[in-house]
Amino acid sequence: MEFLDKLVIPQPDYNLNLLNYFLILGLTIFLAYSGVLFGSMTLSVYFRNKSKKATDNNAKLSRDYADLITDNWIYSFGLGIVPLLSIIFIYTQLLHKQPVAIVTYLTIAFLFYLISLLLVHKYKKSLHLSLLFSALKNKVGESDEVSAEIESLNNSTNTTKGMTGTWSVVLLFISMWIFVGAVTFAMNPDSWVFGNSLTVLFSGASILKFLQFITAALAFTAISFVFRNLYWDAERKHYTEEYVEYAKNFNLWLALVTGLILPIFIVASLFIIPKTSLNPQIFAAVLLSLLLLLVILQQIYLVLKGNKNSFIRYAFYSFIVVFFLMAFIDKAAFSVGNRAHVLVLDQEYKVHKEEFLASLGIEAAPIDGAEIYTGRCAACHRDEDSPLAPAHKNIMQKYLDQADPLTALVQFIQNPTPVNPQWSPMPNQGLTPQEAQAVAEYMLEKYSTK
Repeated sequence: MEFLDKLVIPQPDYNLNLLNYFLILGLTIFLAYSGVLFGSMTLSVYFRNKSKKATDNNAKLSRDYADLITDNWIYSFGLGIVPLLSIIFIYTQLLHKQPVAIVTYLTIAFLFYLISLLLVHKYKKSLHLSLLFSALKNKVGESDEVSAEIESLNNSTNTTKGMTGTWSVVLLFISMWIFVGAVTFAMNPDSWVFGNSLTVLFSGASILKFLQFITAALAFTAISFVFRNLYWDAERKHYTEEYVEYAKNFNLWLALVTGLILPIFIVASLFIIPKTSLNPQIFAAVLLSLLLLLVILQQIYLVLKGNKNSFIRYAFYSFIVVFFLMAFIDKAAFSVGNRAHVLVLDQEYKVHKEEFLASLGIEAAPIDGAEIYTGRCAACHRDEDSPLAPAHKNIMQKYLDQADPLTALVQFIQNPTPVNPQWSPMPNQGLTPQEAQAVAEYMLEKYSTK
């Protein structure tokens, strides 16, 4: 998206790495809120179609699902629109000048999402208007002259209710499918060159992650329903015992079933992450999410069998952490695959900074090779060989034996290649040519044999 690229500000690598943490936060908030939104709207439409009259348990359940997180537009704005826009701008910054249309797909998902939110709030109002008109019709009576007008308004409201409910679910489904597909596509840079809309929507990885989202959405919706309506707001709801039992049993069993399925998708997601992106943090996040889901299932069972509604709050808060871990896994895989490009952006920032200072007539600060070496190299290259890397004093002779030791060392620092299988390949540090030369000069001076 060219208009978004124009908003990109050159940033150093530490700022770009910081954006990854904001990306985790944005994904957590957006996935948790949109999961409940999608789940509650889907279940609301289902029970609305199942209801026989406006006052039966199915109709009440339909209204309660629609009311679950749509009390005010501020929730949709703060927990849906703002996080999604933040995610789009973060990907725009991190993927600047990359030949991939991930930001375009996310923008399309945003447009569908915005329309669906409008329909969601319209649907919610129509549900309550339908109940109001039904009550008025019963009170006025069939012989009253206004009954025909009420009947006409009721029929119009029912039509609006049916159309807005169905389309809100359809558009939410499309929006989240595109969103999840784009985020999944971003995890595998190797597919960016030949990827297209079919890859984003219909690849095995995208379908797997979308099924994971739907399962998590339904589980979290069911838990959120019990947490809010039967625990948090229980005293002011004034539900009948029959309705409480009906709503409680359905939601808890839905949470149990989907909670048992979700670990399968979480474990399976490991197989769609490129091997080069797998790291101990991802495995730890998967393990922790599985342990949390086990705890959540136990808490749900206690509420279902022990009638201890207070336990549902632990399940609710624990599931938010599960969404955080799911977001962390996606971000970790993406950040590893995009690390090389971050270094490129960092180098562009340094050039931009030098040009900007020069335009102001300010000379750039002298480059300290020793300082860069201490900050970038000394963490792995120590006084003696270590499991991380060799000591520089033991390998410097091969550069000294070359016709131009300085040029050879600068070339390796800027474009490191695997040398000895005993150690892992050195990552590119993203140094500018001037910085690389300063470091090379320092190393040659320090480690040259006299």
